[in-house]
Amino acid sequence: MLRFTYFLGISLFFLLSGQAGEGKTGKRVTLYLVIDDVAAPRTEVLFPRFLQAKLPLTFAILPGLANSKRFASELAERGFELILHQPMAPENGFDPGPGAIKVNTSPNEISAILDANLRGLPHIVGMNNHMGSYVTRDRALMRAILEYCRQHRLFFLDSLTSPRSVAGELQKAVGLPQLKRDIFLDHTDTREAVLDQFEKAIRLAQRKGFAVVIGHAWSENTCELLLTLAPRLKREGIDFGLLSQLAQQLRRLPGDQSKSSPKYTPPRRSASRKSP
Repeated sequence: MLRFTYFLGISLFFLLSGQAGEGKTGKRVTLYLVIDDVAAPRTEVLFPRFLQAKLPLTFAILPGLANSKRFASELAERGFELILHQPMAPENGFDPGPGAIKVNTSPNEISAILDANLRGLPHIVGMNNHMGSYVTRDRALMRAILEYCRQHRLFFLDSLTSPRSVAGELQKAVGLPQLKRDIFLDHTDTREAVLDQFEKAIRLAQRKGFAVVIGHAWSENTCELLLTLAPRLKREGIDFGLLSQLAQQLRRLPGDQSKSSPKYTPPRRSASRKSP
């Protein structure tokens, strides 16, 4: 651990020296960090640690799991932003989990699937894909998904699990902001690899003003590095932001977004039930 702390300090010294937080316009730059796989079985141990982050973070909730509603409620109560981490079929045939959009799903079934997954989850403002290398290259399915998002005032983040994804093209076609992932932090889940990905994200943000970064709720390395790096990054001109803020910058969603993000209201919700 001491060796890694030393390595971290040296790496940050060289990375943040000079024009650390200045993008190409000389302004502060922003990392839009999404924490995926919230409520997956491996995430329960680290969940309290992520709650300690005093940062504007976006958490992507998997639907239909034992902790989905509880974790979503706890995050919402603490002011974090929530999106649906929608399971979608991958090309390798793996099971993406409950509530999935599958290879044999019809576009006509999309609304019912998404309604069921969102029901009971508080304050959902957007959606991204869990797995999905098959679905995100299927034009009919993606158009149905994105039309649903547009109709329900949700943005869609393409996690880019496939280089053949058509999400970006169709986001533009249906009038949604073209949000896509730039960096995966913990595809290789070692401290050195995650730090390297943080550095890549910072360099990208310094070039274009921001970077969209995805980490995972099961990664201890992502959690610990986030808590360690955040204070130093802020001092050096690198901020964290909510993904909805970037969506508003890229293209305003329907409705008045000037003060807050849109909040999804599930259909056929009981009138007697209080919102979290």
